[in-house]
This record gives sequence, structure tokens and C-alpha cells, in this order.
Amino acid sequence: MRQRESNPMSSARQAINMSIAKPQLRNLNGMFMRKVIISGVAFSLGLGFTIWHLICIPRHNRQLEYMKNADIYKMVEHMCSKNLLQSCPQNLADPNENITDLLPYQEILNGLERSLLETYNHHHRPVKDENQGLIVLFFAVIQHIEEVNEEHQTMTVHGFQYLLWNDEYLSWNPEQFNGVSRLLMHSWHIWKPDLILYNAAGQADDSIRYTFYQHSWVESNGRVEHFPMFRYKASCKFDFTDYPYDVQSCPVILGSWNYNLKELDIRPLDRKPMLNLFWEDEKVIVSGWKVIDVHMNVSFWNAMTDQERSQWPPEEEHALHFPLIYIWIKMERYAPHFTISVLLPALVTSFITVITFCMASFNKAVVLLAFNLLLQTVLAEDMLFQLPSSSASIPRIVKYFAFNLTATVFAMISLVVIETVRHDGHGVNHCRILETLWSRFSFRRSTSSGATVGVETTEDPSSTDTSALNKENSRPRSTWAWRVLSPNSDTLNVIKISLAIALTTLYLIMMIAYLR
Repeated sequence: MRQRESNPMSSARQAINMSIAKPQLRNLNGMFMRKVIISGVAFSLGLGFTIWHLICIPRHNRQLEYMKNADIYKMVEHMCSKNLLQSCPQNLADPNENITDLLPYQEILNGLERSLLETYNHHHRPVKDENQGLIVLFFAVIQHIEEVNEEHQTMTVHGFQYLLWNDEYLSWNPEQFNGVSRLLMHSWHIWKPDLILYNAAGQADDSIRYTFYQHSWVESNGRVEHFPMFRYKASCKFDFTDYPYDVQSCPVILGSWNYNLKELDIRPLDRKPMLNLFWEDEKVIVSGWKVIDVHMNVSFWNAMTDQERSQWPPEEEHALHFPLIYIWIKMERYAPHFTISVLLPALVTSFITVITFCMASFNKAVVLLAFNLLLQTVLAEDMLFQLPSSSASIPRIVKYFAFNLTATVFAMISLVVIETVRHDGHGVNHCRILETLWSRFSFRRSTSSGATVGVETTEDPSSTDTSALNKENSRPRSTWAWRVLSPNSDTLNVIKISLAIALTTLYLIMMIAYLR
């Protein structure tokens, strides 16, 4: 007792230690429990991930494998295990079970497409024999002509093509796919003819961009139908000789860039291209041009000699030739105002030039011709402003305007000469050129004949008038010559009428030649 009583401090110390140790113990217990819980959760997550990785991922991979290989039996087995079908057969391997009827139509198409594209390469020609050529049938439909640029000589057209060929790697047995014999596929997954525009005048990627985002129909026997849309800006060669009544033909030249005739043979269908314009009554006339015809032909281009031929080349030269499809679009200029603004003024000015020879007043005739020249100059400038600047040949209407201008100047000179001779009393005094020409002509005639024929002497020996002698000496020594150089009014009128008739005849010839 004493010993116990002698240690009151130790008891108190123990009590204090116990009071301090209990919270620490509780803290240790809480930390342990938290670690246990966290470890349990982590273990559960790891176990769940392991189970998912071991069970679910293989099933998912098997599903992808089933879909990739397009195995109908495995697909049905997988969908039955997932309860995706309303009824599942008990024995999938039973040949009497038509299990393809159990699959949805979309799943059949997906499996068929994956089965076809599993080992397919769209970069190579779809033939199993390298030496075998591939025949592609071609047809085109023109739907819209956007623009005809006369200055740059280009034409922009819209439409779609119909391409038909046989792909030996895109065939299947329809009985294995629930009777599916026709499939719509993305065109960028399969091989297509690399048709490009040979006479392109715009961006080269226009037709490629339009062709890429298209689809193709594939049949079970390997027949492929492709309907690419296009927008071509083709370069043309216009001839404006018959302006403003010219007819132009612009080609759209299509062909393969990589395959020669031995590898790819492009043939048109039996019918010519179709012209199916939207709002045909309004859109048949575009940019002042009216579409009148569309036709097509095939040409063979030799890459070595840069020459084309319309006949089929020899078989040994197929590797050097490339088939080209020519789609010809024939147009005629539709400009009814040209008759009023170009043709009618040309005829009126020509008529004015002719009638000036029939006018009695010389002054009025000259004034009318001067006005006619001014009018023709204005009309010619206006016509040249309307002509295309890229015209390589001279239009006939321009030649007619040039002839009309020349004829008007000739008419003015002729009237001036005739009027000068009319008002000259003796004619010869003011006509030195005619006098010189006549004297030389008379001298040659007298020399060649040895005598002067039809010469009447008009000398008067008894006359002593100096002025009379001078007058007589200044005249030619022939009455016929004097009448020629000093004609009367009737003779001048006959000359004017003759010039008018000759000029009218020339006008008619020029009209027939240039304005027909």
C-alpha cells in the first residue's frame, strides 16, 4: 500500500498518457480504414477494367472483324448474342436456314461494301490481265451554257456525263447477300477513268472537284455506272468572217491523261449528246449566241507526232495513241439589232453614193457625198467598236464598208472632173493632162498607120486674126479628137449614167459576196 501510495504521480501520468493515446489510436484506425477503402476501390476498378479488357474488347474486335470480312454467319451470331434480332435460328450452320433474311438491309449493304473493298485498290485498272484493254462507254448531257467570251474565245458549259465500264473486282453472288444485285458506292473508293479537259482555259481542278464528290452504281456482274457532273471552261477558235451572221462551233475535248488506247478505249454511245437546257425557251440564247446543235466524234491523238486522226490506228500503234472525245457545240450569233445598226446603214449609204450621179445640181451632189463620207466614217467606227478584238480574219462587212467608202470617194472625184470639163469652154486649155495624152496617142496612131485617117483641115489661109490662129493651133488636128476632149452636156450625162450603172453593178457584186 505504501508503495502504491508512494507513486501517485505515476498513476496520474498513466492517466494522462491514456487520454492522449486514445485519440491517436482513433486517428490511426481512421487512416487505416481510409487506406483499406481506397485500396478496395482501386482493386475493384482494376478488376473491372481487366474484365472489360479481357471480355468486351475481344467481342468488339470480333464484331469489327465480322463486319470487315462480311461473314454473314458470324454477323448473325454476333447480333443474336446482343439480342439485336427479333428471332435467331438454333443452328446457324444449317444450310436450310436463310439467315440473310434476318439481317437488316442496311447491314447487308455495309457488309457487301466492306467485302468488295477489303483488297480493292482504286489506283489500278480493274482488269486481271495486264494486256487486256478496258472499254469505257461515254455519253454527255449539256444542261447550261454559262458564258461565251468572244474576246478571250472561251466557253463555259455545265452538264453531266454517263460513263459505263466493267470492273472485274467488283462482282459478287447476290444469293449470298439476300439477293442484293445493285449497290451505290462512293466514287472515290473505286477506280474511275481519268477524263480531263484537253482544251481547258480555266482552273484545272474545276472538273476534278465536281467529279470527286459523286457516287457510282455497281452491279453484281461488275458493271459500273458513273454520273459525274462537270463545269468546263473550254478554249475555242472563233472565225468572225461572216460577222454579224457568223456560226461558231466550239469543242469540249475530253480524254484520258494516263492511259493510252491499248489500256483504255473510250467509245461514245450510239446516240449524240443531249442538249437539255433548263428553261429552254429562255436559256437557249446566252451571251448573244443561240445554241442550234450538239454532236460528238472520236479522234486519236498521237503523242509522239502530235497529230490526230479520225480513223482507228493500227494495233501496233495503240500504245502511242490516246482516244479523245470531241463534243461540238454549234452556235449562231443572235443579234437582231445588227440588221438595223450595221446592214441597213451600209445599204443606205451605198444608195446615196449611186443617186448622186443622177442629180442635176453639182453642188447638191458634192454636199450629199461629203455628208455620206462623214456618215460612213461614224458608222464604221461604231461597227469596229462592236467587233471582237481577237478577230484573226477580216469580217466581210468590214470589207464592204471599205469598198463603200472607196466608191464614195471615187464618185466625188468623178463628179468634180465631169463638172470641170462641162464648164470649160474649150476643154483643152484647162485640161493639159488630157491634151498631152491625146497628142501622144495621135502621134502613135499616125506613125503606125503612115497617114492620118479622118483628119479634116480647119485652117483658113485668108484669116489673119492672130487670136483665131492661136485658137486653131491649140486644138487637136481632128474633129473626133475635139469632140472627145470637149464633150457636150448630153455626152457628160451619158458618162454619169454609165458610171452610176457600173457603180451599181459593183455594189451588187459586193453585196452578194459580202452580205449574203
